[in-house]
Amino acid sequence: MKINIRALRWVFLALYAAHFLALLVWGFFTKSQGNDNGILCWLYVGITLVTQALFIFCSGTMNLCKPIRRRRLIVPLAIAAALLSLMAAAFLYGLMELFRVEIRELHLPRQLSESGFLYVVIGINWIIWAVVLYVRTREHQRFTVMQRIVSAIFAGSLAELLAAIPAHVIVTRRPGCLVGLQTSMGLSAGLIVMFWTFGPGIVLLFLQDRRKAELAGHIPVQDRSHFVLKAFAVALIIVIALVAAFWLLSIF
Repeated sequence: MKINIRALRWVFLALYAAHFLALLVWGFFTKSQGNDNGILCWLYVGITLVTQALFIFCSGTMNLCKPIRRRRLIVPLAIAAALLSLMAAAFLYGLMELFRVEIRELHLPRQLSESGFLYVVIGINWIIWAVVLYVRTREHQRFTVMQRIVSAIFAGSLAELLAAIPAHVIVTRRPGCLVGLQTSMGLSAGLIVMFWTFGPGIVLLFLQDRRKAELAGHIPVQDRSHFVLKAFAVALIIVIALVAAFWLLSIF
């Protein structure tokens, strides 16, 4: 049975939009009941959409078959490396709970607190992932670069979840208070990063037709990829406006 990708991508887009709409509605009702989790939900939606927009538009959506310029790689690689480094730090934090390792047992300098240790880990991972992704994507076609970065982030989140799930199951079976708190951070980080990749992944599905047209030597003046990208930009502005409005209502 042959899968119709053109029809399936619209289904993915509808589900992705419904996901964010449900989060906005849930955050509104949660905040109306006096729960501050609604604000965190709005922040998650806003940060996710803003970083996705920067990743997509800063890398460029025209001339998909031409090699991407180095300056075009700065923002996408910075965002991708940040996602992977945050996920790696959360996973490391979960492993410390799994193997019952305390930060004070690592004999770190006194000036370095627990939060400072995590910041150092995130910073080191950010540099490493930025270099690795740059080596894998430099001098490649723009579409290939976006595809490789999204695939690397998705694969990393999947691997992190496959390791974090059994670790969380083992830890939660131990006696004591707040068991599984650190491993749950690894699970949350993996899920958040995986959901993040769905947005750029759906956009890449819509850009496939344009890429095929460029490879064939003829590009339509207006195609569906332009419509989707414009709709995404308009939806982004609307969502950010809604988040800002909800935030102001929560303040006043």
